[in-house]
Amino acid sequence: MLGPQHSSHQHLRFYVVMTTLIIGGIFLFLLMNNNTDGNFSLTSALISDTDGETNSLEETDTSEESIIPENELEETVSKTAKDGSHKIDLSLDFNQIPSVKKEAKFEEIELRFDNLDTKINVNNDKLELNNLQEVNLKIKNFVGKLDFNGNGVSLEGTAKRLEVNDIALSSYGEIKISFSDLNYGFLNIKDIELKELELSRGDGHLAVSDKLSYSLSNEAVSIYSYKGGFTIDRNADTTLEIDGSAKGVSVNGDLMSLGLN
Repeated sequence: MLGPQHSSHQHLRFYVVMTTLIIGGIFLFLLMNNNTDGNFSLTSALISDTDGETNSLEETDTSEESIIPENELEETVSKTAKDGSHKIDLSLDFNQIPSVKKEAKFEEIELRFDNLDTKINVNNDKLELNNLQEVNLKIKNFVGKLDFNGNGVSLEGTAKRLEVNDIALSSYGEIKISFSDLNYGFLNIKDIELKELELSRGDGHLAVSDKLSYSLSNEAVSIYSYKGGFTIDRNADTTLEIDGSAKGVSVNGDLMSLGLN
């Protein structure tokens, strides 16, 4: 007599559990769909842009214990970028200027400046810039050393063509050019390649692969294996603008850790 009653209770319990799971699954599915078109709090994300894979954004715990230490996040993203071959499209507007020092090769660098105290050497002669209030200098097909930061730019190498205020300077063969600590107001480089670009904490806007748009507030940014355009305008509200592709991006602030590969 006790056996059948006990069996029926087990069946009833099984049906109750299954019904609860099904209802819970439907509710979770509807909740996820509702969040698709709305905004949500993003504290950590991972994006892959490889062929055949689906890009994803994963929301994580927002407590302080869940924030990834900045050095650990950068090491993880940097290692993934070095090992990977795919790239993600990105654009960044930021109010901080990075320090870059490297052997460079690029299509064109454009500089605008009004401080004429810096000596510019062209084929071992000084470039005369007398009676000019502002200079627009374009250096095309440059190969050599490049060093710049928020205070000035230094350059030493060869170029195929120079233009000063849209007036071309011609020479047989390659043109040697060098200068140090030129106080510039505007700098633009077409199609530069940077192994790593580190930006100290600042404000701006980051967009990645048309899938993520994020406003940066007092956050540090690191970009790995970057290739693309690079513009600094020290007189603009947005000091730095980049638009190209990279293998990885990490963002760190007081309330957020974000890694993109």
